[in-house]
Amino acid sequence: DKAPYVGLSNQFQGLSQTSIGTRIMRYADDVVEKNPLTDVKIVFYDSSKDSVYDISSALENLYLNGDGTRSNRLVGAVFVGDIPLPVVNKKGNRYASIFPYTDFTDKAYNYDTATKSFVRNESVTFPKPEIWHGVIKAPENSANGKQKLAEYFDKNHLYQQGVAEFAEFGKKLFFGDL
Repeated sequence: DKAPYVGLSNQFQGLSQTSIGTRIMRYADDVVEKNPLTDVKIVFYDSSKDSVYDISSALENLYLNGDGTRSNRLVGAVFVGDIPLPVVNKKGNRYASIFPYTDFTDKAYNYDTATKSFVRNESVTFPKPEIWHGVIKAPENSANGKQKLAEYFDKNHLYQQGVAEFAEFGKKLFFGDL
């Protein structure tokens, strides 16, 4: 979507009406700026030619082999937009799961080409993802949803820039290690 969205540009100087893609690039730049030893790669998903298996395979390759230019390997992924989740099959129960996008060693689910789903690997007794993940998705699939997504990226950028309204708050964290 190359359309410009207002986001918070009318309320804060330094922000402009840009596309979601431009905001994602700014988000990546903010991550690198705050974490200097971090390398960000943006991988695009094309629903007309890419499958869930393609996404899983690409992430696995980045985890196992790095990006080919250095010995860096994937340690985390942020999925932005309407990225399809894999369907996993566990003893006949089918449901969506992010696990095939984050689990690459001793895989809990292996891809079955016949059913086009990931089937539970019973030899793995304690599944463990190798990378962390995050999902950023518009709250609704409409122009209003994309406007809210633009606002989210603007707020995140303003937080990274130290704008008091977004950066100074009583910090609280809930951490659940399941």
